[in-house]
Amino acid sequence: MPNRELLYLIMYALMAKDGREAALFGDCAPLAREAFARSLAGEAFPILWFELPLMGDPWFDLHVLAARDQMSASMRFSEDETAGHPEIFSWFVKEKHALAVNQLALSYDVSAGDIQNPAVQLLVRSRDVDVTCEFLEVAGGADLVAAYRDFAARIPQDWFACYAGVFPGRVGMGLRVECIPNRERCMAYARNSELLARDLRAAGLQSISDTLLEYCAQLAPYRLEFQFNVGADGVVGPTFGTSVHCERFDERTRVLKYVPEEEPAAIFGMVQKWGLADERWHLVDELAFSKRVARNDDEQRLYCCPSMVKLRWCDGQPMDAKLYIVAGLGTPAENAEDGADVSAATSKKVEGQA
Repeated sequence: MPNRELLYLIMYALMAKDGREAALFGDCAPLAREAFARSLAGEAFPILWFELPLMGDPWFDLHVLAARDQMSASMRFSEDETAGHPEIFSWFVKEKHALAVNQLALSYDVSAGDIQNPAVQLLVRSRDVDVTCEFLEVAGGADLVAAYRDFAARIPQDWFACYAGVFPGRVGMGLRVECIPNRERCMAYARNSELLARDLRAAGLQSISDTLLEYCAQLAPYRLEFQFNVGADGVVGPTFGTSVHCERFDERTRVLKYVPEEEPAAIFGMVQKWGLADERWHLVDELAFSKRVARNDDEQRLYCCPSMVKLRWCDGQPMDAKLYIVAGLGTPAENAEDGADVSAATSKKVEGQA
């Protein structure tokens, strides 16, 4: 199998070809490549999320995720492969956490030119609050433990707090928490915006406008997720995120499906109508791919799939919208290009172009 940095170059070249780099990604590629090279804990190819705006100047930020299922408790880590945080990864792979934790993410503000101080985010499988609090202590957020406990205790029972993130070394940055309402609750929000307002207030969000409720109700059938910023004092900040999925997971085939004329067309159409996206979203349909990567007898699939759209709000008013693209090695995204080959020989050519 080609090495991980080479696979990253192949992946980005496929995503950015045919003019998409200038239109969607901007000039962030060199710094993002450095960030990727600092995030290679373990032996597996990481899961990647590319975050980019849907209007304005093109740029992207990079999130590099290590999966607990692809790591073992015996692994040892260095500062060079963990962005300077080997102690967090050593905690993450402990055997006692194996059933509770899911992924550990290093999130880089590439567009701001900062790859020295990534956010660290823990994605969990369980509702075990103690596990997340232990992570916060290890990650330099001991002052946020009480705030997280209070937040987790007051959110609706139909929500799942799927991740918590902190910025080690940054004073006063607070805590970021993502919550996923279950399917039934999302459909209830589509019918009843007052229920949505009640649940958001229970979580601590203070500025809830009619516009926020209207947009969220329209997006609710596409699986809403909520992102909160929580201070050490427990107060939820005015900046708030709502995300929806523009792909779907096929339980039968176990692959992601991206069908441009269905969920994506509806979601991007709404976001553009609201003045939060320009025409670039039409290029997104060309991003999805699944390619065989083969060397000797080893074969896997390099995949990329547009996955989520996030709207950001401040004091109840819409700020902007972003697209999140998921990419990795293993489970493919189903699309028209499925079956095309990327061989080791082809990889060398792509590396020279990236």
